Amino acid sequence: MATPTIARPGRGTTPPGRASGGGARRPAPHIRRDARTGYLFIAPQLAGIVLFVLVPLGLIAYYSVHEWNVLAGTFTFVGLENVERLFNDPQLVSVLRATAIFSSASSSRTSASRCCSR
Repeated sequence: MATPTIARPGRGTTPPGRASGGGARRPAPHIRRDARTGYLFIAPQLAGIVLFVLVPLGLIAYYSVHEWNVLAGTFTFVGLENVERLFNDPQLVSVLRATAIFSSASSSRTSASRCCSR
């Protein structure tokens, strides 16, 4: 069972002075100005995220695939050899356990001092 189509006035017609089949209309100047203002308000946060989060993450990835000997002045590409060496290290589990204990103890101590220091 098909539903009948109702023609609405003003729909599907080309406005006067416009070519038929034209592109999208540009938003009004006040809408563009509001959008520009919004982008200016979030620009500092975006710059901070890029500078303090994304750039360091990229550098971590870059340095993790290189061997850097500062004293000899060498910087060579080693690929995933560093990751392989990390996962084959027998002390990895004990080091991660000690890090987790230290982190949880220091964070619980910090939150307890904030809670009860009044």
